[in-house]
Amino acid sequence: MPVKQTNVNIEEIFSWQNIILYFVAINLFVFFIMFLDKKKAKYCSWRFPE
Repeated sequence: MPVKQTNVNIEEIFSWQNIILYFVAINLFVFFIMFLDKKKAKYCSWRFPE
């Protein structure tokens, strides 16, 4: 079975839109983790280690 060749342009992967989307996604994830940590701190539960 022949291998299908794909032409991937590096500029399409690292476009400004994708970079901004990546940073927004990472920040939302970290914000959610911090929210869970603070919520657990209120109830004296196990917290995420630093």
